[in-house]
Amino acid sequence: MHLRASTILENFGQAFDVYRQRTSGLRALSFSADSTERGTVKASAALVERNSVQNIIRPLFGKQATGPVCIGNHPDFDHIAGTELSELHPIVTLFMDIESSTRLGLWYPADDVAKIKNAFICAAIEFIHSFDGHVHRIQGDAVMAFFGGKNSISENAVVDSLNCASSLWMFVKTTVIPRLRGEGYDEDFGIRIGIDYAPSAHWSAFGYPGVDEVSATAFQVDAASKLQHAAGRNQIMLGQSLMEFVDFPDVITQDKSVMRNGGEQSEKYLLPNHTCPDGNVLNYRQRLLSAEEYLRCTPLAAAAAQAKLTADAHLQPLDVTMSVHADRDNPALYTLSPASLVVEKGRLIRFELGLRIMPHFPYTITYDVENHGCEAEEHGGDSLGNHSTTVKVTCEREHRKIVHWEATAYRGLHYLTITVKGTSVIARRRIGVYVA
Repeated sequence: MHLRASTILENFGQAFDVYRQRTSGLRALSFSADSTERGTVKASAALVERNSVQNIIRPLFGKQATGPVCIGNHPDFDHIAGTELSELHPIVTLFMDIESSTRLGLWYPADDVAKIKNAFICAAIEFIHSFDGHVHRIQGDAVMAFFGGKNSISENAVVDSLNCASSLWMFVKTTVIPRLRGEGYDEDFGIRIGIDYAPSAHWSAFGYPGVDEVSATAFQVDAASKLQHAAGRNQIMLGQSLMEFVDFPDVITQDKSVMRNGGEQSEKYLLPNHTCPDGNVLNYRQRLLSAEEYLRCTPLAAAAAQAKLTADAHLQPLDVTMSVHADRDNPALYTLSPASLVVEKGRLIRFELGLRIMPHFPYTITYDVENHGCEAEEHGGDSLGNHSTTVKVTCEREHRKIVHWEATAYRGLHYLTITVKGTSVIARRRIGVYVA
């Protein structure tokens, strides 16, 4: 699915208007003639349409139609409620809260504070469901969500959580904050997000039967909350378990910096830095996600560039259609969107390009592969298997069908950067590919 960047940003704005209507108690009126009272028209109040973000985000990331929105026990473990049953199953946990929201109560009336908080919370709910997450709990100004379950691949759950967090970050930066300021709220609004992966979470019921909640217990579930607290305004903090599980590249993460003893220092480990039973300090790593850089390899790259969150806003859009194949001679196994799900090793990915303009001939297209991760370091040689291919397009016939193939070999998140160049650079796009 290819949408113009302006369309995505306009949809974000419309979605925010929906949230603000809901938080202001406004309702959309639908008028219909009443057959029993001829000539009269009745106004029936209906809640404004939900899923406004989901309807545009899900197709961009290759997902099917939206499902039911719910909150509470994870549906895969709801049967545990009211029992003493328990299960072990991996899960990704995401925590989001509104940074410094307590201070809002000192500056604005309570009804205004409620509207501001709900705008952020509604946005979080919408993006969590857009990426197949489950809203587990809303507590004050915070939202807790799970990604994954019995019918999902754990690597894809991690990918969904990262795409959710970065997309929500973009929505807050481009839409929520500017519009709240436009309404006269003079405040440095922001969110904080923490994410981690628990490879073996213990699912059980807490409380008494009938007054209970089914939830997950694991160090990494608790760590996600601590990671959220460690993040600053409009920052996303990732935990060690998540980063190691998908071999997430360091090039789009960074250490947290703090001012201590009159100087800037790196805070590499989650605090408090607990001591393990063997007497060793845990040293559990935390890293900040560079959301701007991550968005460049996702379907939201063009929208992020237009919003001036990333570079390349001055370049022409480059549409890329992707599909996964067992070999070049057989039909696609499935279609693919950038950085949207994990592709198996040993597959071929077909990239078909579409420029929205006709450049002067001849022009060139360069494909640069940038691999990351331990397997690329171990098996890819000094270059990590990185390589570059350049082709020349000399006529309209060649321009109409531009296809490139790459093979998947190493676990991790890798880039294919496509650059179209005439006398100068015409278009450039970075495609993210997850492999496991």
